Amino acid sequence: GNDQSYANARAWLARLAPDRVPGAVNVDAHLDVRPLVEGRAHSGSPFRLLVGDPRFTTVGGRFAVFAAQGAVCAAPHAAFVRDAGHRIIWLSEARRHAGGVPGALTELLDTLGDELFFSLDLDCVAGADAPGVSAPAAIGLTAQEACDAMRLAGRCPRVRLVDLSELNPAVEDPRTARLAVTLFYHFLIGFAERPQ
Repeated sequence: GNDQSYANARAWLARLAPDRVPGAVNVDAHLDVRPLVEGRAHSGSPFRLLVGDPRFTTVGGRFAVFAAQGAVCAAPHAAFVRDAGHRIIWLSEARRHAGGVPGALTELLDTLGDELFFSLDLDCVAGADAPGVSAPAAIGLTAQEACDAMRLAGRCPRVRLVDLSELNPAVEDPRTARLAVTLFYHFLIGFAERPQ
């Protein structure tokens, strides 16, 4: 599950300068904005917690889910994101963009804020490429599209925090773990390409 994204975001927000607008993108098949259960956080709630954090909201924080898949997203959760003034870029929408998935993501990153949190949930990748996740998907980003997304995030000088979630090595051979390592490798390539 995704139990670490809000904890990571809290540390990021704690050091954010007060004059900076935070932005966050969750590259994920799911929205991860489910309500708390009996007041407790869980793997489906990290971004609900983030967009409800006063350190994010009072300075105009911007949030988007990228590559979400309608078949696995509840309508009330999509309404929550939109009603809060945030964005959802569906996988089908990203693929129709003139620049494809990389073009859609680049355009999104340009709109999100002064300092960015980039989170990639491995279940955004099609299950054929990433079966070792909690909720493998029949469709999703290709492994190459996910690598391209991580490289773009690495290249973006406003990305200050990156995380990767949902790896579940107990359910398969190490194929998905190798993909996770490759994703971080592509982030680092992008980071090395950042303008000085």
